[in-house]
Amino acid sequence: MCYKKIANTFDVASKVCAVLTAPAIVFSTAATVVLFPVTIFFSLLAGNLRERLNFILSNPVVFILLIFCSMFLIGVTYSSASWSDIFLVLRKYDKYLFAVMFFPLFREEKWRNYAINAFLASILVLLLASYLKHFSWLRQWSTGPVEIFRFTIEFNFLMAFGAYLCLFKFVSIRSHWRWLWVAFFLLVIHTVLFRSVGRSGYIVFAGLMMLFFLQRFRWKGLVIAATSMILLFSAVYIFSHPFKHRMELVFKDIKTYHKDDYTSVGLRITFVKNSLKLIKSNPVFGTGTGSFAKEYREIKPTPKIKSTNPHNEYMYVMVQFGFVGLVMLLLFFGVPWRYSRFLPAQEKYIAQGIIISIMLGSLANSWLLDVTEGHCYAYFIALAFGALSFRRGKFQIEK
Repeated sequence: MCYKKIANTFDVASKVCAVLTAPAIVFSTAATVVLFPVTIFFSLLAGNLRERLNFILSNPVVFILLIFCSMFLIGVTYSSASWSDIFLVLRKYDKYLFAVMFFPLFREEKWRNYAINAFLASILVLLLASYLKHFSWLRQWSTGPVEIFRFTIEFNFLMAFGAYLCLFKFVSIRSHWRWLWVAFFLLVIHTVLFRSVGRSGYIVFAGLMMLFFLQRFRWKGLVIAATSMILLFSAVYIFSHPFKHRMELVFKDIKTYHKDDYTSVGLRITFVKNSLKLIKSNPVFGTGTGSFAKEYREIKPTPKIKSTNPHNEYMYVMVQFGFVGLVMLLLFFGVPWRYSRFLPAQEKYIAQGIIISIMLGSLANSWLLDVTEGHCYAYFIALAFGALSFRRGKFQIEK
């Protein structure tokens, strides 16, 4: 009896830590990195490991996470990198292995709801804090023109994903309180498009709005979404100085690229071009785990700017693992997308939303490598697919 009470205490503690990880992702890199292993530690102490293992192995999405992580371990055997670089990359991607242990923690619907609400509450706090900053408050946590706690790219990504979740809440709730989600959504839009300067956030926001209309209205939604996005971004370009300035800067950087490749866009173009050279040298299996930094330094002629990643997840993976790595990366996104159709509505929206967000953001950033965006992907995939198991020859929804 005493053992059961202790085990139950650790079980609840692991689930509470899993829920607290959601606001940690929003506010603190250190807290996020700590809470992932702490949550797993409490989960292991709770016992009942056989049942947890069976649940994990019954989930089809778990296998692609394990295979993706295995690719990095196999890549160690032929890597040209130093051991320090290898271990650095392994530590950066271990969150996807940790995420496997989060699946059973979100088996119950109430814990999934706690986590989602905790995340949205944190987005609201982050949003309000950014407005307070306008009045010269909270300066000690300032990280950008309007950003607080998080740097520009992370901040606008979190806001864009929060806006998408607000829309789902609005259409799924049938009460007069649902209009509060509209107000929340409009505040987020104002921050994403009229206050923040994170261009990745602009792209993610547009992609998520397109996805939302497609989910709600199927293929007719694409016409509605395309029309709405053209009108919205045209208006934003006219009335939003930060947005207009950032877009004009993109065009200027592209136009002057051959004269000045030290701009944000210019550097990314150079990184991609040099990465393609490395891929051509080892197109099938790449040069192994953690090898990007070493291989990039040895390009001839020597690059003016050294880089440890090309700010493009697809290029980063292909340099290390070749076209095999690209296939694995696409499966890493594609398998969860395929199985998301079996999920309940809320979890389906979350799974598809986080997949589209990271896929788009990874075109100009190494988001699976990065802490905030990478943990966000690992966390919400585990949360969404914690609702799904495969038993007795068919998929079952966990309540």
